[in-house]
Amino acid sequence: MKKVCLLVVLLLACAAVPGYAQDFGMSRIGVHSAYSSGGDVEDAQFGFGAQAEFAFTPNVSIELSVSQFSDEYEESGIKEDLDVTTIGLSALFRAPLGRKAGIYFLGGLDYNIADLDISLDRAVWGPTMNASADVDDEFGFHLGAGINLLLHKNVELFAEFRYTFLALDADLSVTSGAYGDSARVEGDYDFGLFKIGINYKF
Repeated sequence: MKKVCLLVVLLLACAAVPGYAQDFGMSRIGVHSAYSSGGDVEDAQFGFGAQAEFAFTPNVSIELSVSQFSDEYEESGIKEDLDVTTIGLSALFRAPLGRKAGIYFLGGLDYNIADLDISLDRAVWGPTMNASADVDDEFGFHLGAGINLLLHKNVELFAEFRYTFLALDADLSVTSGAYGDSARVEGDYDFGLFKIGINYKF
């Protein structure tokens, strides 16, 4: 959290340096790195993604973003690897913080594609025991805020945190030799994504 606060302070400090004036009535396209944190994330991992934003007014725009990240969990000889691709459609409101910096707030819906791999420790569960899960794609919703710094007339750096509220359903199967069993499981999987990226404005 200290690193996040430091980044915000640095962006605000840079905003005071004379340079190109911020133009909020522009569309954007760019890429970002993503770090999963908060909510039901067990082992935070780095991810990546891209976004495209279309401005309707100087302060209001719509953004389509895609982010991919991974999460891991291990206990009692069971290891779970979860890969999540989240596709978000957001409404954004932007406001200036100076000539070179701005702040924005966002909210919207997202479509989440999850792939869960389960591996068992043979020393704990035996050589014939196997487990698998088929996770349903699910809709969720998110809220977030960010800050942007103009580096050039058409290039900006941004930092953003968004939190997604999500419930996942899955079919879980366990087999041992010729025998097997299955069950339907469901639960919340809320997650936060801290993004740092770059946009080209046009």
